[in-house]
Amino acid sequence: MIRDGHPPIYEVLQPHLRRAQNLGLRLVAVPTHEVTGVAIGEDEAHLLNRALSVLMANAVNAGATELGVGLQLPPDAIDVSITDDAGGFDLATTPAGRGLHHLVDALGPGSLTRVDVPGGSRVTARVPRRGGAVPAPDAHDAHAATPAEEVAR
Repeated sequence: MIRDGHPPIYEVLQPHLRRAQNLGLRLVAVPTHEVTGVAIGEDEAHLLNRALSVLMANAVNAGATELGVGLQLPPDAIDVSITDDAGGFDLATTPAGRGLHHLVDALGPGSLTRVDVPGGSRVTARVPRRGGAVPAPDAHDAHAATPAEEVAR
C-alpha cells in the first residue's frame, strides 16, 4: 500500500485501528475521513506508520483500555497523537534502544511531546512533510469524532 507512492493517510492508519480493536481496546476518538483522505508521500507514510506503531504499542504495553487517535495537518508536518487511559511517563527518561528513542532519532529532536489529560496522557509525534505540503482540509484536531463513524469508513 505504501509503495504505491502517495497513499491516503487512512490506508496507513486503518491497520493500526483494527489491531487496537482486535486487542480489545475501546476507540474513543479517531480522525475524520476528510483529514485522513489526504494523500501523503511514501517517506511520510513510512514515518507515520512507524509513529503509529510505536505510540500505540506503548499504550497497549502500559495497560490502556481506551485509545484516542488525533491528527492535525499543518503545512510542514503530520501531527499524530495517541491518547490513552494508562497513565503517563517521562519522555526525557526513555531509555536508549526503546521504540520511542528510535522514533525520535527517525523524526528529529523535539518531535515528540507528552501532556497529561484527564484520565491519562497524550503523546504527539510530529512527522515532517518532506515531499511538499499537500493542501489539507481544515486542519483541526479530530479528537471529537466517534469511532463508529470513522472505523466503518
